[in-house]
Amino acid sequence: MPDPVAAELYDLWKAGAVSLPMVAEVYATAAGGTHATGEGDKDEQAFDRTSNAGVFDPAEQMKDTMFPLGTVYPIWTELRDTLNTVLAKSATNLYDTGEALVTVSENFAEKDAGAAADLDELRKKHLDSQELDQPPGRRLEPPMPDDSKTPGQIDGDKPDDSDVARPFR
Repeated sequence: MPDPVAAELYDLWKAGAVSLPMVAEVYATAAGGTHATGEGDKDEQAFDRTSNAGVFDPAEQMKDTMFPLGTVYPIWTELRDTLNTVLAKSATNLYDTGEALVTVSENFAEKDAGAAADLDELRKKHLDSQELDQPPGRRLEPPMPDDSKTPGQIDGDKPDDSDVARPFR
């Protein structure tokens, strides 16, 4: 039976190496999805009012000329960018918290040789298991509203080196 301290350290490690990064990936992917709605001319196509300008009403034609993307467009853009920022910062915070928990568990184990050995054994069992969730091994970098590129994990391409984090031990 493992040392009770090692069992607690294992729980910290598992939360930091597995659980929080898995949740962070969900937030990072959602941030990429909201970011992608503003790419290219998708917004302009969705909000374009000039194609029907003045068909029925001259007053509407004047309004469409003054606001070719409509009056809702700037509100939508602000809402999208705010949501994107919240999702991206949440993903980053979850990744950072997970890394801190892994570091805490490892640093504490270094001070107690018995707990360190038991922690290593528990982690090995976890990593060797086919039934338990495994550490993602990468860190997806969610795009922020002012980013011009969408990371590889969003558009289906292989993530580049900037999207990969240090592997969890």
